[in-house]
Amino acid sequence: MMETNPYASPLTSTDAPRLSPNDRGAWRQGNLLVVSHDATFPDRCVKCNAPVDGRRMRLQLSYYPPIVAIGIFLGPIPLLLMAWLARKDMTVNVGVCDDHRQRRRDGRSRVFLGVAISVLLIFVGVVVRSAGGLAILFGLIVLVGTWMYGRRAMRIVWPKRIDKRFAWLQGVSPEFLAELPEVT
Repeated sequence: MMETNPYASPLTSTDAPRLSPNDRGAWRQGNLLVVSHDATFPDRCVKCNAPVDGRRMRLQLSYYPPIVAIGIFLGPIPLLLMAWLARKDMTVNVGVCDDHRQRRRDGRSRVFLGVAISVLLIFVGVVVRSAGGLAILFGLIVLVGTWMYGRRAMRIVWPKRIDKRFAWLQGVSPEFLAELPEVT
């Protein structure tokens, strides 16, 4: 006779599925794409669901748990140490159509131009004494604006969470997600 052990550990995890529902290791969970570390993506663009004919883009994703934000109040060294210790990485090969590849290249060119302009403005501000402070200020404003634009314009998908087995990705088109099985 089989008896249940009331002290045994639970058999299932509360957040992560135990097995992938398909052989590719990619499925949807609400509006998120959940992938295993060895996932094979469908042959469609993750941004618009257009066919990609086998062309893939290798993306290195990094995730920092929200607790790392506490390091801001502790100073730069504790912040860097916490970020280094808590960082989770994953590499994925996603399908990206020519249109979204071109948008990413255009974003990269604009970021390069913005950084060049900000460096030039800061250099002019250092060399020209009369309006130096204003040029340095504008250079720093352009640099911060370029950084913010680059973070938005060049990303294809981004992680909401990464653990040892899975990544939950955002920025995926609803049409792409609709083709994958749902797991709750």
